[in-house]
Amino acid sequence: MSWSAGNSVLTSDFKTTPYWWEEARPPAAPDPLPAQADVLVVGSGFTGLSASLTLLQAGRQVLVLDAENLGAGASSRNAGSMGRTFRHNFSELAETRGIDFATRVYREVHAAFEFAYNRIESEDIKCHLARRGRFTAFIGPAQYDEAARELELRQKYVPGQDYMVSREAQRQEIGFGRYFGGLVIPDVASIHPGLYQLGLLSRVKAAGGKAISGTPVLDIMRDGKEFTVVTQRGSVKARDVIVATNGYTGGLMRYLQRRVFPFPAYIMATEPIGEERVKRLLPTLRVFQEKAENPFFLRPSPDLTRLLVGGRAGTIVTSLPRFAKTLHRLLVARIPDLASTRISHLWTGKCSGTFSIFPGIGVHDGVHYAMGYCFAGISMGTYLGHKIGLRVAGKPEASTVFDDIEFETRFWHQGFPWFVPVAAEMMLAQDRRVSQGFPI
Repeated sequence: MSWSAGNSVLTSDFKTTPYWWEEARPPAAPDPLPAQADVLVVGSGFTGLSASLTLLQAGRQVLVLDAENLGAGASSRNAGSMGRTFRHNFSELAETRGIDFATRVYREVHAAFEFAYNRIESEDIKCHLARRGRFTAFIGPAQYDEAARELELRQKYVPGQDYMVSREAQRQEIGFGRYFGGLVIPDVASIHPGLYQLGLLSRVKAAGGKAISGTPVLDIMRDGKEFTVVTQRGSVKARDVIVATNGYTGGLMRYLQRRVFPFPAYIMATEPIGEERVKRLLPTLRVFQEKAENPFFLRPSPDLTRLLVGGRAGTIVTSLPRFAKTLHRLLVARIPDLASTRISHLWTGKCSGTFSIFPGIGVHDGVHYAMGYCFAGISMGTYLGHKIGLRVAGKPEASTVFDDIEFETRFWHQGFPWFVPVAAEMMLAQDRRVSQGFPI
């Protein structure tokens, strides 16, 4: 029986693998495991590969290990929106930690985006990089004025090109929905994340790095000045170790397991609807998202023929084909003309959150790590991977504002993220209160 049997919203060839994998499937590399490594990196996503590339350019040797195919985790599963937004408002940080701290954080968030963008360009990675911007639509009547005040304050200290769009003018940005205006960030980008990951991988290999798939790491033990990294395929001695596994860290390091919590995210691809129709819905071809705690979002595919749609992160789903009906219903509630449009792909991947809503970067028992990007994985993962690489290489420019932020845990988080679906429902409830009846 096909997936679409009894489910009219699915195409006959519906897949639960990422749409990105049609053009960039994560490769297998089941090579023999060496006995020794200079720097061993656990994880072949944006963070691990960015760290590897920086280290190789600094003259170090690198071995990358991944439990699955190379890049099969979140890096080839995300929405491909590369931004410079942050979950903490500038005004919130200014009030709780001071203007200087807020300014340093936001300048570094901007620096992270620019670094990731420039790394793609300087390495000539062909991943459909498009700097068309993002439009965030307000779902509640009070959000416009709140955002305008926030933007005015932020622009005093971290100038940017962002601007407000009134309710009357929002049809210049979107051809659907009953929103209350929005905010445009015109200079951020979108990419094909699968091609970006493969591009980074190819640059690491070209620089002399080695990457091996199908090698789950079970333990990391300090052995004097070295480490013994135990895998399902044997052990490797390493001078330095980096853990860059984000939402796929699991129980590898108890310290990290209690400080990050994985949560599922969901993205679907519509069947082709044609470039003309895509441009009617998204005239500027920007990434679209709603201003919400648990936002609904969509973007055009790189070839501009279909929409990629996401929402309801953190929801526990037992059947992706059935969940397709939920996301399809949310899509049609916003764009009724797409009621007969079917879904060709729906997939999930593990994001990673932190209790402080800041990324975690540092060293624990000699092991370097960076993770917990809270929906900013492309820019921040690339940038903080670079910073880890600089730190392992002993470079003074490795410092970052996030070094001084405590990597928090809670006594009730012992490793299993039982609270994630509860938090997701609480965020949806908050969004419903703000939106006053909008279909959240």
